[in-house]
Amino acid sequence: FGLQGDKNRQKLAERFKRPTTWKDYCTLVSPTNCTIADDVAQRPPAEDGSEDGKFFQMGSYKGHFRATEKNDCESNEACTGHFMDFP
Repeated sequence: FGLQGDKNRQKLAERFKRPTTWKDYCTLVSPTNCTIADDVAQRPPAEDGSEDGKFFQMGSYKGHFRATEKNDCESNEACTGHFMDFP
C-alpha cells in the first residue's frame, strides 16, 4: 500500500479513527447520554446489555469514529489508525 511505513504513521492515525461502541458513544460522547436522539443514535442501547458492544444497529445506531490515545502520535510513538468492516 502507498501509506505503509513509519513516515505515514501519523497520517494514518489521524485519518482512521477508532470505532466507538454504542454504549461508549452514549456514555463518553453524547451530551445527553442518548436520552435525546441525535444524528448518530436514536436511543440508548438496550438495558439488558445485549446492544452495548455493537458498532452499528440499523435504524438505531449509525456508528461513530473518534480519536483515542492510540491515534495520538505525539504521546504514543506506536500510534496507529484503525480499519474495520462489519458483516
